[in-house]
Amino acid sequence: LFVCEDYVVKDFVFGDETQQLLCSNMSSTDFDLTGQIVWPASLLLGWFVWAHHEDIFRGRTILELGAGCGLGGFFAANFASKEPNSVIITDGNDIVMRLLQRNVDFLQFGESVVAKKLLWGKVSELQALYPSPEDLPEVIIGADIILWPSQIQNLLTTVHYILFTRFAAGLKPSEVYISYVVRANTTTDLLYQKAKEWNLLIDTIPTDSFLPADCRVFDPLEKRMFSVKLDEGITTSRI
Repeated sequence: LFVCEDYVVKDFVFGDETQQLLCSNMSSTDFDLTGQIVWPASLLLGWFVWAHHEDIFRGRTILELGAGCGLGGFFAANFASKEPNSVIITDGNDIVMRLLQRNVDFLQFGESVVAKKLLWGKVSELQALYPSPEDLPEVIIGADIILWPSQIQNLLTTVHYILFTRFAAGLKPSEVYISYVVRANTTTDLLYQKAKEWNLLIDTIPTDSFLPADCRVFDPLEKRMFSVKLDEGITTSRI
């Protein structure tokens, strides 16, 4: 199987900020290599980061899940903590991981930004990345990471572990933000169903609260921005 790993540098502009990134110039790719392309949900996440770079991302530690090219994570890294390993950008595909590492090398954030492979639902892998509750990220982000219904359970396992572990340790809750382009309402319904089972609360953030009024790049897509929180009234871990 031939896999194209030829990437180009693109500029992504959010307000008064520009983020360069290596990514594929193709309009489509193999279903398991969607991470080579910057999709609209990643742009939506970029605009969210830009709008909230001071109140949410400034000086914080960040984890990006299912990062693909890593646009959201690398853009957020401009505002995040500069301590070593403060921003961990992850994906579960080896080919996409090679692209992420090339972006780490290209963008030269230094030791503050690293790319790591992470398979959702594997608590042992999270524990290897974050040995203690205090190490767990303050902010978790993701773009189009609820695309595949079969992965929702594993995704929520990962999110719940981080939120519950920090809660149980008496730490300030992590904040979770996910951008999403709706392709099937059944997938969205499944997300809410599984989130309830995991004692997670999902709130929709109005996109007009952070997108510029003249931004038309998402028309006519049905775009959504979610925040996810632990229902602290139910304190039992399921892991």
